[in-house]
Amino acid sequence: GRVPRTRDPALSLVAALGPDGLSRAALLLPGPIDGAAFVASVAREVAPRLAAGQVVVLDDLSVRTGARVRALIAGAGCRLLVRPPSSPAFAPIEHAVSTLAAHLRGVGGARERLADAVSEAFARIIPADARAW
Repeated sequence: GRVPRTRDPALSLVAALGPDGLSRAALLLPGPIDGAAFVASVAREVAPRLAAGQVVVLDDLSVRTGARVRALIAGAGCRLLVRPPSSPAFAPIEHAVSTLAAHLRGVGGARERLADAVSEAFARIIPADARAW
């Protein structure tokens, strides 16, 4: 027989990892992220928290490296580095996302609890983890 498959709609998480852990200014969006949503999250949540001289590392996905994102980061006095494709060794946030995803899988599909579950998962990523990655 057939097994019914129900899939909740995809969610996208925009987060920043620094030496103190994941930023609490993360943004959880329905569906896949597009350029406009990413620019808005950088403008509202990331750029205002940057300190001049910091380096921002993003992967090479085109929605994350457009002219507006570059201008926002440069406007904060920071430098943008775009990591090469398939270079997880240069992406410490991948470790954080893996930790976050493992916790969320443990919570299960309780959408109504998702905001709390994300907050709990963020708390699991401590400054020592962030610095080690």
